[in-house]
Amino acid sequence: MNLFENKEECCGCTACYSVCPTSAISMQQDEEGAYYPVIEQSRCIGCRKCERVCSFKKTLKTQNASSAAPKVYAARIKDEKELTASSSGGMFTALSDLFLSSGNAVACSVYDTVQYEVRYVLISSVSERNQARGSKYMKSSLKNIFSEAQQWLEKNPQKKLLFVGMGCEVDGFRSFAEAKKLRDRVVLADIICHGGSSQLVWKQYAEYIQEKNRQKIQSLHFKDKRIDWYHPTPVAAFADQKEVSVKQYVKLFNSACAYRPSCYQCPYATIHRSSDITIGDFWGVEKVLPAFYHPKGNSLVLVHTAAGAEVFEKIKPVIDWEESNAEDCLQENLIHPTRRPSGRDAFWHCFRERGIKEVLRVYGNVSVTAKIKKRLNKLFH
Repeated sequence: MNLFENKEECCGCTACYSVCPTSAISMQQDEEGAYYPVIEQSRCIGCRKCERVCSFKKTLKTQNASSAAPKVYAARIKDEKELTASSSGGMFTALSDLFLSSGNAVACSVYDTVQYEVRYVLISSVSERNQARGSKYMKSSLKNIFSEAQQWLEKNPQKKLLFVGMGCEVDGFRSFAEAKKLRDRVVLADIICHGGSSQLVWKQYAEYIQEKNRQKIQSLHFKDKRIDWYHPTPVAAFADQKEVSVKQYVKLFNSACAYRPSCYQCPYATIHRSSDITIGDFWGVEKVLPAFYHPKGNSLVLVHTAAGAEVFEKIKPVIDWEESNAEDCLQENLIHPTRRPSGRDAFWHCFRERGIKEVLRVYGNVSVTAKIKKRLNKLFH
């Protein structure tokens, strides 16, 4: 079996691991905290299901070149409270409400305060969904979510499932669902992302601020809107309600040094996707649709399929929306992947040899606002 020649060819989606009929594949962590599939040859029967289900390598070759242009919308949930609680314009809330209200399930990621990780879970209630809201500035742990979603769908044959995640993870689940003949019961919503940062870096950072404050983190918000949408406040809260800024970690994230190697050649950094619907921030909306802009959040929605159009039509009563176009919606990570930083190897050497404190000193000084302005300047100047 040839799952990947180099690490740039594997996004860690777990599709191969999940589809293996003999459990011959395990996901093993490397020195950067990224998980890769490893085959135990004595258990492999040579069925090649793992190779066939790998969508990432196939998409790297095709780059979705034949995909039809999506329908493009600016959108925002009407409920001001829900809008403020969301990281963008509340599209995850609107979409998940649609599924949960009918007894369907949602697969999405949540922050685990015990394990210091973002991991995928199946949710069936609004309270669980509320814990899943917000941007996750690290790569999610998928573990057995594909198999869990399959089992839920098989136990609930009249129900459907919404799967929300990064483009690579969602496309991996699409390929897995097709292999299991379940694709027609799944709606795929992928998120515009910059890259998947290592959870190893976050874990050391979380332990560092907990030791410094002598408390455990109870909640985490990378894009709190207490100021406004364009000026997010990244904070962690402790049990006594004390808050501490996690701005330095966000600066590390924005340096792009801790991203998974595959992120630097991501084939999903385009408006052409394998999902049903794509959601994210509509950066620059105040320039192209000034009357629509809201200081508490604005989402970009790309509708790719009939299934995506159907769910978008169903959530229209609870959202404000306006049609846009592919040219006006473009932002850096819809044009090309985040570029591999020249200092990435030095970053990881520093992290391994000296730890998080030295990494923060050397790499934690890039302004988040400056990064946003830089991206917008590239687009509009």
